[in-house]
Amino acid sequence: MRRLAWRRGLLEIPRNLRGMFDRSGSGWWSDAAQDVRFAFRLTSRAKGVTVLCVVILGIGIGVSTALYSLLHEVLIRPLPYREPDRIVRMSEERPGAAAATRNAVVSNLTFHAWKDEEPAALEGLAGYEFREHALTLPGETLRVRGVAVTPGLLSMLRNVPARGRFFRPDDVEAGDAPGAVAVVSDSFWRDVLGGKDDVVGSGILLDGRFHTVVGVSPPGFFFPDREVVLWTPFDPPRPVSGADNPRVVAFFCLGRLAPTASAASAAAEGTLVAQRLTRTVLGRDLLFGVGGEPVVRVRTMAEESTSDVRPALAVLAFGVVLLFFASCANVANLLVGSHLKRVREYAIRSAVGADRCRLVRQLVTEHLMLSVLGGVLGTGLGWTLLVVVKSTAGDHFPAAGRAGIDAGTLLPALALVFVAVLSCGLLPALRSTRAGLLRFLAHAETSGDALSGAQRLRDVLVVVQSGFAVSLLVVAMLLGRSLVNLTNVDPGYSPDDVLTVGIRVPGGYEASDERKRLMSALLAWLRDFGPVTAAGASNMIPLDDRAYLAGFPVRPIPDVRRRPKVANALRYAVTPGYAEALRLRLIEGRTFDELDAESDVLKMIVNREFARQYLPPDPVGVRLAWGEPSEAEIVGVVGNVLKDGNDRSPRPEFYVPMADRDRLGADVLMVARTEREVEFPSRLIAEHVRGLNATATVEVMWLADRLSLSIARPRFAAFVLGAFAGISLFLSGAGLYGVISFRVIRRRREIAVRRALGATRSDVVRLVLGDGLRSTALGLAGGVAVTATAVAPLLESMLFGVEPLDATVLLAAPVFLSILAVGACLVPTFRAMGEEPGSVLR
Repeated sequence: MRRLAWRRGLLEIPRNLRGMFDRSGSGWWSDAAQDVRFAFRLTSRAKGVTVLCVVILGIGIGVSTALYSLLHEVLIRPLPYREPDRIVRMSEERPGAAAATRNAVVSNLTFHAWKDEEPAALEGLAGYEFREHALTLPGETLRVRGVAVTPGLLSMLRNVPARGRFFRPDDVEAGDAPGAVAVVSDSFWRDVLGGKDDVVGSGILLDGRFHTVVGVSPPGFFFPDREVVLWTPFDPPRPVSGADNPRVVAFFCLGRLAPTASAASAAAEGTLVAQRLTRTVLGRDLLFGVGGEPVVRVRTMAEESTSDVRPALAVLAFGVVLLFFASCANVANLLVGSHLKRVREYAIRSAVGADRCRLVRQLVTEHLMLSVLGGVLGTGLGWTLLVVVKSTAGDHFPAAGRAGIDAGTLLPALALVFVAVLSCGLLPALRSTRAGLLRFLAHAETSGDALSGAQRLRDVLVVVQSGFAVSLLVVAMLLGRSLVNLTNVDPGYSPDDVLTVGIRVPGGYEASDERKRLMSALLAWLRDFGPVTAAGASNMIPLDDRAYLAGFPVRPIPDVRRRPKVANALRYAVTPGYAEALRLRLIEGRTFDELDAESDVLKMIVNREFARQYLPPDPVGVRLAWGEPSEAEIVGVVGNVLKDGNDRSPRPEFYVPMADRDRLGADVLMVARTEREVEFPSRLIAEHVRGLNATATVEVMWLADRLSLSIARPRFAAFVLGAFAGISLFLSGAGLYGVISFRVIRRRREIAVRRALGATRSDVVRLVLGDGLRSTALGLAGGVAVTATAVAPLLESMLFGVEPLDATVLLAAPVFLSILAVGACLVPTFRAMGEEPGSVLR
């Protein structure tokens, strides 16, 4: 019978909706105005319920609107290319190998072999790599972000330049010669070059060399991201035919699928090409590691460009969906309680002639007013949350800075308001207006059987709220534990009070002597500066994107079996003071001094991982075969340095003294340790560097800030999910408290009779707890089960040092919520037991 009643109620919804608005002419407007006035009086009278409903709806709608804006800008908005779904990015991998880079790149060997075969699955194949440039302007030098592209890449995107042209094959021949060319972005042309009409053919000074501007990209165009402001030609080196160890470099690779091809067919074709290059090449093994046969992966550019943030955004979307529905459930719970108090009013109005459609329309008008107020509050809250997201997400979420509240995001917000009206108001209104006057009077003095259906609805809502809350809490606790593990990892150095200095000097390798002079002068100045206690320079520093790889044969060790014959490691060229500035963990031996750079025998410091893989148990003093000089001697062993972030595994590394024969690249990197609690004036460093070389650009940053930025994405996700979980806990506790309070109020006479007949306080507490915790337990069990089976496994790529099905988290979350539920049950119970049974019965 109950099932039939539910079905009958659902079938009545369309008829009631038609009846609500089946009016015409001035009578409809008069009734609508009367409904609005009456709704305003009622909502003003019930201020507590009104404020709670508006706030809860505002939170749900505001958070949902903000996240939708972020998702739309990052994942939905199309790329500014023609047929962007046909543009794919290729990457080369070795299954089971530890690659030297996280980037999806290919080697020049595979690139040229594939391109020479004229691939059938691709209409074009192109490569590119990121570059930092020093742009010299009158009176200043700027550091700008650029990309070097093969000539056909920009044309392959099917875009037409706004001015001039894109690259031609003969532009590559100029390279870095005086005839070098460049294409600039529309924003760069307007903001930096002044928007001059004669920009095509004019010159700019990049890295000390004259480049002719041959084209300007169309407005709105960007590749591969919006931070890139100019493009230069790129010619990947071709392998020399017959060379035993050809030069191997890695770069990004892009292609356009043929009309009848798919990403899978392109991947299969590229894999066949890569696997034909079967001979062992040292450089390729250094880049991709030693593993199985090479495999080429092909993904669309949209997928590849957002692959790093998709898991985090998916988790945030999951949290927002749960939070929104928890908000609707809580509002529905409040409205059910409010309607239960007005059943007598509905019965009397029905008795004097008001039909059910009229009552439902009045209630929906009240709910619509609440939802509109919640939507206004939610829009303002969503705008505020976007401001917070822009300030906290930074560069770790692409396009986050461009997300905003506009017509495209307001329409979904209005849809959410409509969903909130239907889900939170219509069903409670239909149930509350079902009973007539005679039925209400017949059951008014019973134990509440007349309203048992509404009470069951509230129990269902408590189950739903509890499931949502425990699911959010489990995810937040998993991400929180992962973040704690990530921050507690020993990176192998002490980042506190360490200043990193990056100096870019234009001029290519020909300016290596000038860079060394600048490096020596700045090091001497830093070491004499009062707050600095140690300073050193290197070709790499922790948490930068440079990686210098080296491979060399290790002298066979007879007493150790199965040792690799070729060392594959990161090569640091450092000056004295570098280890002291970072406080590297010295395990054995010593660090470098000033005489090591002049020694005939190359002095080498290795990390623990290098010693474990390639050296005997006592590595200090061991000599290895080397090219120039003829031998290398291990003088020290330091701890593993997690150069690329705390979430990476240690890699073999070795350090050599920076000698005069070393040629420095465009960037000079330094680290300086300062005294504690000293605000180092970064401006002084920049001014001193410009005094030494006016064309140099300087970037100064604390190493602790670099480390903090490296974990910004997991910290942001954990913070947001933690906030969602906190809000959901509040909603769940408030909903349970409302249900139990209403039940206790309705059972005051029963509780008074039980106490008059001898029931103890503990008996009453057990009675109320049994009713309240029954629904909560169902929700907690269902929420934990669904989260463990469907949600937690999706977090595996975002977790560090914690399993998705961590037993501690899966047990702690429901226990915490159970304690919250017990508290929500005890408060109204103790309040009811504080009343005298006699006064209640009277």
